[in-house]
Amino acid sequence: MKKLDNKKSNEVVAGRICVIVIGKIGLICW
Repeated sequence: MKKLDNKKSNEVVAGRICVIVIGKIGLICW
């Protein structure tokens, strides 16, 4: 793994839409 790849992956995750629902807790970040 390269550091650049890791940083790019983090940027992709931050730019993507993530929805996490646990029980009655809903988390949406994008």
